[in-house]
Amino acid sequence: LLTAVLAEYCPGLKLNTTLPQKERKEQTILEPEQIGILLRAVEGTVMEIPVLLAVWMCMRSSEIAGQTWDCVDFERGTITIKKALGCGRDNQWVEKGTKTTSSTRTVRAPDYIMARLRAAKEEASDDHVTHLKGSCLRDRLHTITKHNGLPSIRFHDLRHTSASVMLLLNIPNKYAQARGGWATDHTMKEVYQHLMDSK
Repeated sequence: LLTAVLAEYCPGLKLNTTLPQKERKEQTILEPEQIGILLRAVEGTVMEIPVLLAVWMCMRSSEIAGQTWDCVDFERGTITIKKALGCGRDNQWVEKGTKTTSSTRTVRAPDYIMARLRAAKEEASDDHVTHLKGSCLRDRLHTITKHNGLPSIRFHDLRHTSASVMLLLNIPNKYAQARGGWATDHTMKEVYQHLMDSK
């Protein structure tokens, strides 16, 4: 915008501005053996289901927080992601739709995740799959990683880890994109999928 305005009102002005090279931020993801350590650390705790949904089902934390039991089909072994829980005005949690239209999706879950969900539903006191959300997920994950010698990661980095595992397993782009709910494969490949150092 600035360049266009200057060109219009000061056509004789020559600017030779060189922008600094864009720095690529190193993304922290978990390596395969570190994923195993994390899964063992959360087993049987309130963090187990949120971590499983993030690292294997490629769900965002807001989608996990908004997940209700009517979205889990135990007969078909699928989870439908169609709503999220986000912080609205006055710092109140508000149920909303998914981030994009492609984020609304149905994904098949492995039997062992469905078994964990079934056990959790038997003990559930309301419609939500988990009551953990936002900073609570972040803080608990930070404590778990710290106590287990794992890299310090954000909860959202589990989604990056999930995308990177799909890349490692040679899952075709179209299937990985549908599972993660990305609008384009460009976002998935450029932002979420990372090479694992151990490989």
